[in-house]
Amino acid sequence: MDMIAKRPMTYATRRLQAGDAFSASNANGRVLAAIGKAEIVSGPTDAGGSDAEKLSDLRAQYQQKFDKKAYHGWDAATLTQKLAEAKD
Repeated sequence: MDMIAKRPMTYATRRLQAGDAFSASNANGRVLAAIGKAEIVSGPTDAGGSDAEKLSDLRAQYQQKFDKKAYHGWDAATLTQKLAEAKD
């Protein structure tokens, strides 16, 4: 289940800031939404897809380009910057 953190929190050993996209299991996602720490992303936020989908795509591009997984703490902006720097 795709989610967005409403406030700073830790989930699955990952430190999240407000607005960070992440994926959670259905059970955990419902609990996090119920206690107000995160909100469920019901669908795409724009024509390009949800933030979690964009982040997943950027991580896949990074892994394909560098043959290693991206650092889990990097957000979409950081991954985009690193991919752009590598093209130069």
